[in-house]
Amino acid sequence: SMILSNLITIIYMLFAIKLYNYIRLNIKVDNKLKKEIIKYSLPLIPNGISWWVVNISDRTIISLFLGLSMNGIYAIASKFPGIISTLFSIYNLSWMESASLNINSKDRDTFFSDILNMTLKVVFSISILLIAFMAIAFNYLIGKEYIDSFNYIPLLTLATFFSCIMSFFSSIYIAIKSTKKLANISIISAVINIVVNLLLIKQFGLYAACISTIVAYLVILIYEYYDIRKIIKFRIKKKDLIMFLSIFIVVIALYYTDILWVNAVSLILCMFYSIVINKEYIGKIINSIRKKHS
Repeated sequence: SMILSNLITIIYMLFAIKLYNYIRLNIKVDNKLKKEIIKYSLPLIPNGISWWVVNISDRTIISLFLGLSMNGIYAIASKFPGIISTLFSIYNLSWMESASLNINSKDRDTFFSDILNMTLKVVFSISILLIAFMAIAFNYLIGKEYIDSFNYIPLLTLATFFSCIMSFFSSIYIAIKSTKKLANISIISAVINIVVNLLLIKQFGLYAACISTIVAYLVILIYEYYDIRKIIKFRIKKKDLIMFLSIFIVVIALYYTDILWVNAVSLILCMFYSIVINKEYIGKIINSIRKKHS
């Protein structure tokens, strides 16, 4: 099924946008360009491996120290924050291109700051909505044998939030062609994740995996922010950051009460707040849809 789906996609793209016009079999190789491409892309290999290690190390350590059953619980808890990661990966493809196109523009500080603030609001809104929603829907979606995974969803969602913002900054490293530094950062993140996990796994169980992921992503996120500020002067609203952090804490605390009416109120308030802080972007989307229909 995977072979067929990919093959059909390739054939469709080949003819739909006439990719065959760009294929040349007899072409002279530009050795200088080839060296530049290799220099740029080679560090992306350890970068990709490092993120794979970050994602797989938690489950490997859990299996070794806590057993396969606990690994299953952790896997279920990871599925829901994974929705955010999937959505952000689609957005990040577009952002990566925009970052590359605007990295040398005159108003890049304003442009990058606006996109960062928008990304923070949108990813934050999706994160708190997911936590508030899962507090109500968990028992209807997950079987009793995985009931313990309920406890880890908020922490893994917070880790995913940090991961998304970190990926936002990582795209800027690609835009400035600093892939070697990006690879080093990724390796450090993988090391932090493994070390913290190993130090805490016996005392805190599955919570150690959540904490290690949060710490690894947060440390790299903070480093990337201050490192990139040497090039791009971001303007972030500190009031928004404090508000986001406070709301995250409150929503997670309400999640753990496991009281239906409390969680229902939490979900309604999260929906209302998310609409308010994203009303500008929601308005643009509605206007865009209207223009297409008209």
